[in-house]
Amino acid sequence: MIIGTIATKSHLPKALVMAESIKEHMPHAKVVLCLVERKMHEPLKHCPVFDEVVLAKDMGFEDFDRYVFKYDALQATCSLKPVLMEYLLTTYKHNDMFVYLDTDTRLFSPFDEIAETLETNSILLTPHSIYPLIHPVSSSVNKYQSIRWKELGILKTGLFNAGFFALKRNGNSTAFIQWWKNRLARYCYKDIKEGLFDDQRWLDLAPCYFDVYFLKHPGYNVAFWNLYERTVRKLPDGSYCVNDRPLRFFHFSQVDSYLKEIIRSMSESGAPYDVMSKDYVHTLNQHQWDKYRNKQWSYACFASGRPIKQHSRQKYARHPERYHSNPFSLANSKFL
Repeated sequence: MIIGTIATKSHLPKALVMAESIKEHMPHAKVVLCLVERKMHEPLKHCPVFDEVVLAKDMGFEDFDRYVFKYDALQATCSLKPVLMEYLLTTYKHNDMFVYLDTDTRLFSPFDEIAETLETNSILLTPHSIYPLIHPVSSSVNKYQSIRWKELGILKTGLFNAGFFALKRNGNSTAFIQWWKNRLARYCYKDIKEGLFDDQRWLDLAPCYFDVYFLKHPGYNVAFWNLYERTVRKLPDGSYCVNDRPLRFFHFSQVDSYLKEIIRSMSESGAPYDVMSKDYVHTLNQHQWDKYRNKQWSYACFASGRPIKQHSRQKYARHPERYHSNPFSLANSKFL
């Protein structure tokens, strides 16, 4: 199995924690990191938990500067997911099973169900929620508030979480990757009114066009958005289960911005989420998270060194054909 992930330099500690957990629980899996920076980060050349590190610009782009200019760092990494999977399919010709994982994930046990599922399916996605909301999330809210916070939120951001998916090499999966890649090349940003939420809302259409399997195992993609429907318990042997099935991986989404709030909400449930989150952050800090988390993205500035304003990226995204020179050679004043 080949597992791919995408990071900028600021997210390298997360990528390292994720890769270490893969090597611990699935030592035979190969881990490939796509680094979205102008230059290779030297320590990565000799990092044992990555079997390959490739720069995004080296994955077959004719002009990566023109591609990436319209996106900020988050949008860029999201847009590159199908590009990375296409690269893996092309590079690892003797492998048939591929997984994508966001860097802010951590494995707690091997993906035993994936290989079995991919024997008869070629695209695997995980819904944000796998049980209908039938009661308020807590006693302090009524059922309509719960519906608004949970189910209406999912309808706005996407039915499936794009931080994890799996593929088997065949015509169905390659057609899906090509379709998704073509959409994200131009439309990978947040615009709820237009029906966009970065890379994610596009996945709502995937089951209409391709054969897709929905993995509803509660131990996959456990995150703050579905804690209300999943009970995590720590077993005597130190392992974790979710709704009495093995915890495969936890998605520590938004831990950067909302750690205190997430830990508080987790602690209120009486489950071991707070311990898991604190341990995760402690491990990130061992990988110099405080040092890396504020590092500037190498595509954040013009060639002059001036920061690129968001309106400049948006203007270029709407009309890239109006700008014939390398957009990084320009200035914000050219995009008014």
